[in-house]
Amino acid sequence: MGPPALDHRHVLSAFRENGRRIQRPVGNSPREAKDAWNLQCNPYEESESVTDEEETGPEVTTVATAFRRFLEEVKATKEEATHLAYQRDLKWVEPRLGPKLVGQITRHDILRVMREGRAQGLNAKSITRRLMALRNAGAAIELKKGDWLKTTDRTVETYAAEEVRAFFNACTPDQRLLFQTFFSSGFRKREMSTLAWNDVDFRQRTLRVQVKPEYRFKPKNHEERTVPVPAVLIRRLAARRKQRPSFPGRVNNRESPVMNE
Repeated sequence: MGPPALDHRHVLSAFRENGRRIQRPVGNSPREAKDAWNLQCNPYEESESVTDEEETGPEVTTVATAFRRFLEEVKATKEEATHLAYQRDLKWVEPRLGPKLVGQITRHDILRVMREGRAQGLNAKSITRRLMALRNAGAAIELKKGDWLKTTDRTVETYAAEEVRAFFNACTPDQRLLFQTFFSSGFRKREMSTLAWNDVDFRQRTLRVQVKPEYRFKPKNHEERTVPVPAVLIRRLAARRKQRPSFPGRVNNRESPVMNE
């Protein structure tokens, strides 16, 4: 087996057991030839990254390279939680596709991914989310009607008033304040964990969600907002602030969030 030829049209040469030489076209650029050579010699190793803009199509890009590029774009443009979610999904998908080029992915590859997901007990939404991450990374997913898994929306569980009271009665004072703030504001986890005293307007009885560069936090959809909360919650937050006027704890010599202690 010899290295790829370097004329205008690159081919990959090999010899069969009977000594007959065969050649296979692998592209029109040195990069395409080198990637094909690396893939043939080391089928389980990722090819070197492609740097030329004109050589980034699905026919010359490995699945691993496509995933890496996509995650770099997500990390540069989306929130950290979004990047981590895509990273987790693509990490699960990649070994199930093997050392393929993006353009080589077939319907049968996608169905195998679905089958393995179901064998692992993943629900339809989890499998579909992983396939959407694959599509966003550049793969053309062409399925027949009926191939897509059917998803079922789960009923949101609600709690009776006596159940809520029992829950709060079982909390410590700090836990009770934390969950009362969740309950009254509807904040997401990251919004709550970055809440600071300067987000609390004691006069207007509101809590504010805003950008926090020190915590690498940006509101969802980049939308800051102000949320009115009950007066009883404001009184309890004010009482806590009197107990800890210097702010509860410090991280890297900066004030830590209200609810982190």
